[in-house]
Amino acid sequence: MGKRNRDIAAATTSPDEAAKSSFKYANIEADEAVNAHSKHKRRQARSEAGGFSVKLEEGAATDKAKGGADFLGEDERPYLAAIKNDLAEAVQIAADEEDSRKEQQDDGSSFGVIWDRIRGREVLIAKDKELSFILENLMRLTGSAGVAHAISIFIRESEETPTLLQDLACHSCASHILEEIFERLAVLPDSATIALDRFLDFLLVTPSIFIDNQYAAHVAEKMLLRLCRIVSYKLEETRVLFTVYDPTTAAAEEVPYQKDDTTAFAAVFSRVMDSTNRKAIRKVMAVFENLIEAPEVGGLHGNVWTTAAGSVVVQALLATLVAYRTSKLQNDESSRSKKKSSDSAAVSIQLFDKLSKKFAALSLDVYGSRVAELLIALAPSALYLELIDTVCGSEFGMDEIIQNNNAHHVLIKLVEFCTDIPLLLVLTKALCEKLDVILSSGHGMILVGLSKKLSDGDQKKAMCGRHGSASEWNQCQSLFVTALKKSYGEHGPQGWTDDQKRDYFVVVVGALYPKNFRKDPKITTQNICMPGSQIIQALCHFKENSVINNSFLKLTPELLLEYCSNVFGSFAVEKLLSTQKGQKNFYQPFLKSLIDIAPELALTKFGSRTFDFIWKSVDLKTRELLVEKMLPVEPKLRTNEFGRFLLGKLNLGFYRRSADAWRTQQMAFEKQKADLRTILEMSGSASILPHEIVTERSVQIEDMPNEILVKIFKYLPLEDQRKSRRVSKRWRSNLNTSTFFRDVSLVNAAPLGVKKMLRYVKGVVSVETRSVTLACSRRGAIHVLATATAATILAEKCPLLEKVTFRNGKVPVDVFNRLPSTVSLIVLSYVCVINERGGIIASYRDETEIRNPMVAGAERLYNKLRSRRL
Repeated sequence: MGKRNRDIAAATTSPDEAAKSSFKYANIEADEAVNAHSKHKRRQARSEAGGFSVKLEEGAATDKAKGGADFLGEDERPYLAAIKNDLAEAVQIAADEEDSRKEQQDDGSSFGVIWDRIRGREVLIAKDKELSFILENLMRLTGSAGVAHAISIFIRESEETPTLLQDLACHSCASHILEEIFERLAVLPDSATIALDRFLDFLLVTPSIFIDNQYAAHVAEKMLLRLCRIVSYKLEETRVLFTVYDPTTAAAEEVPYQKDDTTAFAAVFSRVMDSTNRKAIRKVMAVFENLIEAPEVGGLHGNVWTTAAGSVVVQALLATLVAYRTSKLQNDESSRSKKKSSDSAAVSIQLFDKLSKKFAALSLDVYGSRVAELLIALAPSALYLELIDTVCGSEFGMDEIIQNNNAHHVLIKLVEFCTDIPLLLVLTKALCEKLDVILSSGHGMILVGLSKKLSDGDQKKAMCGRHGSASEWNQCQSLFVTALKKSYGEHGPQGWTDDQKRDYFVVVVGALYPKNFRKDPKITTQNICMPGSQIIQALCHFKENSVINNSFLKLTPELLLEYCSNVFGSFAVEKLLSTQKGQKNFYQPFLKSLIDIAPELALTKFGSRTFDFIWKSVDLKTRELLVEKMLPVEPKLRTNEFGRFLLGKLNLGFYRRSADAWRTQQMAFEKQKADLRTILEMSGSASILPHEIVTERSVQIEDMPNEILVKIFKYLPLEDQRKSRRVSKRWRSNLNTSTFFRDVSLVNAAPLGVKKMLRYVKGVVSVETRSVTLACSRRGAIHVLATATAATILAEKCPLLEKVTFRNGKVPVDVFNRLPSTVSLIVLSYVCVINERGGIIASYRDETEIRNPMVAGAERLYNKLRSRRL
């Protein structure tokens, strides 16, 4: 990034040089019409300011004196736009480079001249929709020095205009500048040298703006979270996953917050937060806690969460409170200060207590429900117990919560974050009693959440013992299944007999809602919905799943075909096959039922998908049975759009010619799968259950060893290779290995243009490169494959280069003279060699090799090229 960035900010090093206008952007001027318009605006501003004039020397922005023009002149915009574009490109280049952080620190001083050139115009630039990116990118490229400079500028301006920072926070463009300041502060190892305390004083002069304005609310969110070095957080089953930036390792790490054990969570925040951060976050939290609790400005009494801005601030404050107070408690305990520990604990749950008293109102509001979900996830165990008692109490009005489009998501989170089995039992009873209300309201995802919770074996193991017994967990499952049977037995499809409601239980549960029920069971089967399918998949994991198994066995062939042909029903059948494979009393009879309808399954869209799943999960003997079933319908398979997909797997023609050879082929396929499993196990990536078979569907690209990844990357086009470096650290490291750079293929770099081609050449070759291919993918291409500059770059960066291949394009003759002297072989295929005027010197169609081209010298090489042409 060095030379490019120095060109961007080609700074003058002395006053004399500055007077000569050596600044890169000084000579960029607007056209005459724009200049005339700008002069008119300056005259108008000068007359309004009492004759004061603002002089702009050589296109550079000067200090804005008191009473000066409060706008950016149109003649300033061209060079500011050029600065913006070059800074954006510099940031992009830095993001592509592995050592971008180090290079930014080394070259950061070169951007200081741009800070000088925009001095006095920073506030105007911050408010400009197009140019505000200048400040953002400058702070990204100059690190702590740039952040300190930006903060000092805003402090200086705020001393004259105390409400300046509030105005910027409420501005649609300038608010992003303040957000970027806190983004940069989060990654700085030490912010002691930055006047952060003074900056926060000006920013928090009128804190009520942060709950009144949406842009200011997001500034407050970044302020609270980034001062604690929290990059993000997300709710994940029974925990909240925080992404925290650690300045000691200069990397972000994921830290789970679990109510039962916060030791590791507190240790991370104790490590990453320094004294400056703690002082700043104490001040900010105190301001917002007082703001939210104050009735005169909205506060808890005024339901501040009913606005989008207020909801954002409250959520950020809750996350920050947990992070800060948890780490503070650990520090207090380590210092053996019991009094401080108890005081901190009381303060940490004060806001949670007040919000819990408003839980019903929170749940019913579109913005408040988001606060309620986070409150459930972060609430201490004692407070969570109060929430359960509140929800299950007779005065709560659960019917209204269930039927509300916002509040039913809160109930789902209440189930997900329950870590105590007795509480889960209470919650299960309460929801099962309201089962009819849930189904009539159309909010079946509540039942999906409960069924997934009860089917999670890992959570059962974690909770049993310390938080309840296995018998209580099984009791929860039994309550849920009994409630479903009772509800559908009483309020099932009209016109169905009791035997049909019992035998076709999986059909009724799959359809789930009364609006999907029909008198004809076949039509009801066609109406299976996604929540119903998810409930059935969860029931497959229950200890007592006989009601599911018996129902599937009692389905008629016609209904079973409809079930497997349904988009959501097919997933339920696959889950059943994978979970019940060890139960011979059910698995073999059910598999036989599926084999009987296999010819019809293969002809439907989702039935063919189910057939494919069966084929991959059964043994050789069962596959042979399937093939025997499919032989009579082979003509139909060939003409059916879904059947054709299966023909390649079945290989019916080969089986008809020789069944023994077909079996040998299938055994070879099984051996290949076994070998693949061995490779995955050796690489430590095989997280596959013992009863599962390694198939194409179960193998993901992240499971591949690094050696295979590198080979896959080599097939990617150049542009995709560069983008792949941003996917993950592992991909970036594999794309930067010496093995990857040994043979470089720059296919289709030429059509992108000379400038981009040169950038790609710089980015993908290294000292390890032995072979380079410059080519276009199509023959007859008219693009120039390389330039003399590209050849010079190869000579500088590839001292071990041995082979250069040109294919499908034009090559200037000067390129050959500038290649490294180590090149021993040049390969030409469908290439025209041209002179400096574009005239053709020689042309090559068939692949032609020129060995030891650099030994002969330039004149000898020129004659060799002419003599070898076809």
